[in-house]
Amino acid sequence: MIAILSTTSSVRSFGGSSAKEIREIIRALEAQGWRVDGGGKHYKAFPSDNTRAIVTFSKTPSDSRWKQNLLAQLRRSGYRD
Repeated sequence: MIAILSTTSSVRSFGGSSAKEIREIIRALEAQGWRVDGGGKHYKAFPSDNTRAIVTFSKTPSDSRWKQNLLAQLRRSGYRD
């Protein structure tokens, strides 16, 4: 990922579309029987196995490792990629 300072002194990052990646993850979850609710600023992913933990994640992640961290959390709740 490349970050540059613009003339307004804010940092802009170029490294891919998180919205597109989130949609892909949601489709994969739903294909495995998960239910994903998207109220407010976060998604809640409910695993098909009710004994597993619900996973909450932001609609607009800001951390550069958001995808790796989310996938690790989903795997702990039963997601298989």
